[in-house]
Amino acid sequence: MAEHDAELLLDETILSELDSLDGGSGAFLRQIVGVFVGQADELVADLQNAVDASDAGRVGDLAHKLKGSARTVGAARLGRHCEGLEAAARGGDLSDAPARLEGITRAYAEVRGALEARVG
Repeated sequence: MAEHDAELLLDETILSELDSLDGGSGAFLRQIVGVFVGQADELVADLQNAVDASDAGRVGDLAHKLKGSARTVGAARLGRHCEGLEAAARGGDLSDAPARLEGITRAYAEVRGALEARVG
């Protein structure tokens, strides 16, 4: 089994904790997911532009933001992908940034679908 297969797509414990903040009505979780998806859509697009421009500083900053947002909603695998791109960019190495970004894009699509299914 590949390493990423064993890592959680979504940490249900984190989602349950977020859901419990409003007594489990689901309204708060739906709001958090909506904000996450809106921001993540923009961050992924901005990351693509920064990678295309070979702007390591911007790539590092954007990957850091997406990593934090992903971890807030329990998206461990997406967070790990972002962490790898962030570290490479902070080191000034964008040689594998397109492949890393492809992993981020794929992980985000899976997370988005799972979150939207979770909140209905």
